[in-house]
Amino acid sequence: MITIHESGMTFGPFASEDLYHIENSPALQQLGDHIKMAEFIVHSVSSDNTKQVSIIEAKSSIPRQTDDYFNDIIAKLLNAVTILLNGSLGRLTRINTELPSNFCQLDWRTTAVRLILVIKSVPDSMLPQITDKLRMQLITIRKTWAIAQNNIWVFNETKARAHGLVI
Repeated sequence: MITIHESGMTFGPFASEDLYHIENSPALQQLGDHIKMAEFIVHSVSSDNTKQVSIIEAKSSIPRQTDDYFNDIIAKLLNAVTILLNGSLGRLTRINTELPSNFCQLDWRTTAVRLILVIKSVPDSMLPQITDKLRMQLITIRKTWAIAQNNIWVFNETKARAHGLVI
């Protein structure tokens, strides 16, 4: 089992075959500097037996300048989706060889993609507002990648723990 320490939180534990720590990927680093990337991607199966991958970006707090903040997060999430799918399709062979076993067996036509921002110190009362803002900022990505609106979330540390992401 693997844990990831990021933004003052400990994520996991995740089985190695379910976790792709994309931010630390040697193959990603070979693609060049300047590619903004989410922290990690985790494979799971929902309560209705739907396979899903969750792309996780973590922050310790919300900065004052929200537009730049959200633009950075959007770039990281979009890059993660693009790299993951191109790796899975074999278009990025170095990424493909790094993918854990459960990622290699996914049928992308039926796999749900979830985009999750975890902000450690956000009060519960602000989560709906920030989630709505993130969903609006991601509207083009949602439509072009066919990601359901209800698969985009902002969690604080407590909510992330309740969803099995943080210990």
